[in-house]
Amino acid sequence: MAAVIPCFNVGSACVPIVQACSKTLDLCIVVDDGSVDDTARYVASVGASNCRLIRHEKNQGKGSALITGFRHILAEQPEIEAVVTLDGDGQHDPDLVSGFIHQYSKQGTDLVWRNRMAQPDGMPIHRWALNTISNGLVSRVIRRQIYDSQCGYRLYSRRLLESIIGDVRTTRYELETEILILACRRNFQVDFVPITSIYSGESTSLSHHSFLDVLRIGKLLAQEFRKRTQ
Repeated sequence: MAAVIPCFNVGSACVPIVQACSKTLDLCIVVDDGSVDDTARYVASVGASNCRLIRHEKNQGKGSALITGFRHILAEQPEIEAVVTLDGDGQHDPDLVSGFIHQYSKQGTDLVWRNRMAQPDGMPIHRWALNTISNGLVSRVIRRQIYDSQCGYRLYSRRLLESIIGDVRTTRYELETEILILACRRNFQVDFVPITSIYSGESTSLSHHSFLDVLRIGKLLAQEFRKRTQ
């Protein structure tokens, strides 16, 4: 098992995430997506032998950072069966990784995501509203009920990543929605487990999810809905 942790200007907030994943998993890939602060130095300070830091010279978007991590694992780490993705800003509790491993080991699920909508306490109201809308749209596109389609705390099986890596077209936050749609359309096994995300003042301030990302997700869903009706 491996972790892929995209980071952009998160500073020391990534340290407990990287430490926990390095202890729990066989490999921890941190992708610094063009940070201009000291994020890379903090990652290096963890000093774990199974932690790899990959840097983008310029910011390319969360989706690009995830793809960089996925491609590295697929090309260089044939022993890795599945990849857990979580944000480096502290919104995802790394102690919950074991739940993904249990789900994957017990049922062989190809995509497992954490469902924050089951326990939305503390979620900012605008995020709750946007999630509710996007969940309804994604559910219509793939013709099955989906909860919390935007949560980036996930597990992907290697076979799923190998199937979709050459077909993804997006590079920012909408990538996770695109992968979910591709996985469902290709009949991979998907499921979710409940989660309570950490919406502290620090983690919220470090989040780089913008209104442009909402528009990108909306554009993707509109394109996918047209495909469904053709």
